[in-house]
Amino acid sequence: MRSRILEAIVAALIPASILAGEDGVEIPVVPVKAIRKTPAAVPIAEGSDILVNPGSSVVIPIAYGHLNRILTPFENPRVRTVSNAQIQVHDRVVYVATEETKPITLFITPADRESPALPLILAPRQIPPREVRIRLPKEAEKALRFQDTVRKMPSSRDMPHVANVKAIMKALARGRIPTGFAMRDLEPNDRVGCFQEGLVAVVGQVMDGPGMVLRVAAVRNTAAHEVELDEERCTAPGTTVAVAAWPRVRLAPGDQVELYVLSREEAAPSESVRPFLIGGGS
Repeated sequence: MRSRILEAIVAALIPASILAGEDGVEIPVVPVKAIRKTPAAVPIAEGSDILVNPGSSVVIPIAYGHLNRILTPFENPRVRTVSNAQIQVHDRVVYVATEETKPITLFITPADRESPALPLILAPRQIPPREVRIRLPKEAEKALRFQDTVRKMPSSRDMPHVANVKAIMKALARGRIPTGFAMRDLEPNDRVGCFQEGLVAVVGQVMDGPGMVLRVAAVRNTAAHEVELDEERCTAPGTTVAVAAWPRVRLAPGDQVELYVLSREEAAPSESVRPFLIGGGS
């Protein structure tokens, strides 16, 4: 109804000669609902801490003629682009430099898979070199951490005495006791160490399994700055088999996360008496 009213208003305001055209052929009025709406503009991220939803583009101003530094949420990022800009990847960081002012479009994903993908539009400007940190929404970061944890776990072929280490970590992340494990009281030897300044780990739960001990610790950041927990620097008594932090590894001051440490218990060497075949012996 509303569109018909608008069409009537247009017809009343525009002379019939224009609607009919110079050759007398009638030009139909385009319905209002058929007019395409202008798409929403891509947001421009001016700050140094940028929240990016996977699959949603964002414009990031960078300096041209200088080196720019982009800290990604991926342990090993991979960059795909058709730009001629100089791009280097080192650990979690993507370095970008360009001598041109035209935008640079790129996708950043984990090196071992195609999801999540972060589409970025880098807009070169005459500004000083920039360093920006890309963050994911909480749910996306949890999903990423879960995928990384599962991929780090050894397969059952590598550990025949553990049915499925991945299933153990999944159960812990869901608040369950893994199959084959049982809770027990803490003992003096139940400790976890994370050798990073500012991080304090306190074991709160211990579960025994077939030849394995699973310790769950609360790790707190006591520093006055953000600390990224390095799981490879966390150990427990015995031979450490797997370590995983949940739900994230970046801890703001005062933040806590759970740390799961799966260890193989080393059996104490024992000797038994063997009788001599020829008699005697000392």
